[in-house]
Amino acid sequence: MDNNILDKIKSSESNVKKIEMKKWDTWISVRELTGMQYLDIISKVKDGNTFYNLAIIESVYDADNQERLFSLNNMDVVSNLGIPEYTVLIEAINKLNGWDSVGASNQKNLKKVK
Repeated sequence: MDNNILDKIKSSESNVKKIEMKKWDTWISVRELTGMQYLDIISKVKDGNTFYNLAIIESVYDADNQERLFSLNNMDVVSNLGIPEYTVLIEAINKLNGWDSVGASNQKNLKKVK
């Protein structure tokens, strides 16, 4: 591969979207997944819910200090997010990663991944 192309790939930044979470009274950053993060998630997937919970854990950061907001240790917190907050996070993750929006078409894509 051309070194110029490799340099561009290495220097490109992941897409990030800042979102105001009014219920939490804070701003968060949702980051595009890397290939390694995606493969790690797929290796742990048991069902569609697990996929999205892990995607949230890998993608959502505090907007100020850029620390990951969730971890595997608090998967139950992610699982029990309110529908409005969960949907906002999933829609941002889907958009940043070029996936379909939440719904039946996305479930079809998940079946292909398994």
